[in-house]
Amino acid sequence: MPTVFSDPAPVLLVVYAIGAIIALGVWYRRRDRKSQIALAATIAIVAALFGLSYWFESPREQAIRRVNGVIAAMNRYDTGAAVGHVSDRFDYRGVKKSGLRNAALNQILREYQATISPWDFDRNDVTYDSYGAVTIGFCVNVKGSLGSRPGFYVKATCVKDPDGEYRLSGFKVHESALQKSRSPEFPVPGMNP
Repeated sequence: MPTVFSDPAPVLLVVYAIGAIIALGVWYRRRDRKSQIALAATIAIVAALFGLSYWFESPREQAIRRVNGVIAAMNRYDTGAAVGHVSDRFDYRGVKKSGLRNAALNQILREYQATISPWDFDRNDVTYDSYGAVTIGFCVNVKGSLGSRPGFYVKATCVKDPDGEYRLSGFKVHESALQKSRSPEFPVPGMNP
């Protein structure tokens, strides 16, 4: 499904909705066959766009769902569920998918009762490459028994696995949510090979 249909820009939906309202006004004023057909066509286009964007998940939406799935599982200290959202091609500084279950990060999160809160999934901070990978940028806050840490900026890459689903294949964490990827990269504690 083309992204323009499965993940249309909100501005496009608003423009078509305004067009439908204008067509309704024209039909209400004239009440002739021509304006009735224009109204029906406009409403059909708006309904089709809303329907397609609701029923079909774009690569960006899949990537966000997978990232939220990993974070939710890590907040529950459930590494098995977190690994389910990760691709077999995962690599973070030499840590592969098989190393995620036993990564020291899991013990650190549990010991400090840390929770990770993602925010600011900006649709303008998405890139697609020629190999079908989707890279999304977002911010996270980390809170735990030692207090909270100001926001980090994360660039997560999801790839399309053989089953057709996008899964997390890697990420980079930057020190400042305000400076985004211009800030230095931050090595995640407990994620060493």
